[in-house]
Amino acid sequence: MISEIKNEIKEATFVAILLDETCDVTNFSQLSKVLRYVYKGEVYERFVGFHDVSGDRSAEALAKLAIDTLEVFQCKDKLVVQTYDGAAVMAGHLNGVQAKVREVIPHAVFVHCYAHKLNLVLSQAVSCISACRVFFANLSGFVSFLVHSSKRTNLLDTIVQKRFPKLAPTRWSYSSRLVQTVADHKVELEELYEHILENPEDWNTTAINEARGFLMMLRDFQFNFLLCVFGELFSLTDVTFNIVQSKYLDITFCSKEVEALKDKLNTKRNCGFDKIWLKTETVSDCEPARKKRKGNCSEATVKDDFRRMYLEILDTVIMQLNIRFQSLHDLKFIEMFDSKKISTFSDVFPEEAFQKLRTLYGKFFDIVRLKSELSAMFTSKQV
Repeated sequence: MISEIKNEIKEATFVAILLDETCDVTNFSQLSKVLRYVYKGEVYERFVGFHDVSGDRSAEALAKLAIDTLEVFQCKDKLVVQTYDGAAVMAGHLNGVQAKVREVIPHAVFVHCYAHKLNLVLSQAVSCISACRVFFANLSGFVSFLVHSSKRTNLLDTIVQKRFPKLAPTRWSYSSRLVQTVADHKVELEELYEHILENPEDWNTTAINEARGFLMMLRDFQFNFLLCVFGELFSLTDVTFNIVQSKYLDITFCSKEVEALKDKLNTKRNCGFDKIWLKTETVSDCEPARKKRKGNCSEATVKDDFRRMYLEILDTVIMQLNIRFQSLHDLKFIEMFDSKKISTFSDVFPEEAFQKLRTLYGKFFDIVRLKSELSAMFTSKQV
């Protein structure tokens, strides 16, 4: 099979490499290797093996493995695309695998799912801020407590009459639905936990203690504050998330939507805190906890602490949007192959998109001939 794949790749003009790493059942880290290419007018994706990378998962080691794989299949000079997940070791723009591969093969453009990039933007906002990590861990605790027991699930159906979304912590669409569910049914959830505490004879000690903890959490000021913050944040990011999933060929449109999202977040950053604070005071049953400080800790100081947390969350999201979407405009040439836009190119040739293609892949084409053929294709009535 490997020999047959090598023969097909010999005839291919362009090749892409796809790498993904995961742990197997023995807890060894395995890297799957896939090559994608066009052969006789058909696109093929060929799995070419697993590689145990448990001993060294550094960017240097993985980049060497990628280049060694290309050399085995004699297609290093044909590589035009590399695609991996968004982990920093793979996608890092300075020291990630993709950057190290491009040091050797400059035209090997890195492409990553832009909807997944938005997931990573939100994930980064959480991982950098301890209060946010605790908040989402507690949210997941709600789900675990209620779904891992048929008796508790029945109580959930009876009192709340709404199931939590299925656990999928790495998907931020899941986190969005979870935040929305808890926010919309906060009163019913409090009633559920109060029911458990008021009927201790029906529940074991573990359930009673956990119910008491979750009830205190639902009434905690900081928990409610973050529930409001992420509720508003997700209401903005969910829209952009859906757009970049459905409009992935329209790079200009996706770029505008990402910029629009950043503008909205900057507006929230500049004048959104007071609204969040007032909303939290309305829905929370207690005052914000005052951190231990030397001297007097006034209400104004406590509010300033929450303001700093709010700004840190939004600044992190905006910064990650800038970093992770900075190369989006370089892929503008993809628009030339969007069937929904081709008819518009018969009147005005997409010069900007064509120049992006020329910058990235000019060495592979006779540029004058390519432009002539594209012009003929765009004006053809059969397109």
